Amino acid sequence: PHVVEKDVWRTDRKIFYPGDNSSEAKPILELMKRVLLAYHAHDPDLDYVQGMNDYLSVIVHLVIVQSKISVEEGEYLIFWMFANMMSLVV
Repeated sequence: PHVVEKDVWRTDRKIFYPGDNSSEAKPILELMKRVLLAYHAHDPDLDYVQGMNDYLSVIVHLVIVQSKISVEEGEYLIFWMFANMMSLVV
């Protein structure tokens, strides 16, 4: 869990907001942390690997930024999109 939090805060925020708007990105980074921790609980056999946050950030960008779905509404969708993608990658 500590590695997840560390990596999430290292995620390139420019994918969400141009410039360095850390305060606007905070809810998205919190969402990413919840999704990665939930995924670990969903598939405990697969340990967190550095870089999963980068895969997740693309999904978050598509759902939250491009589709303009709220963080609250998009969390469930983002989790399952990520889980399905990981089942294909691993």
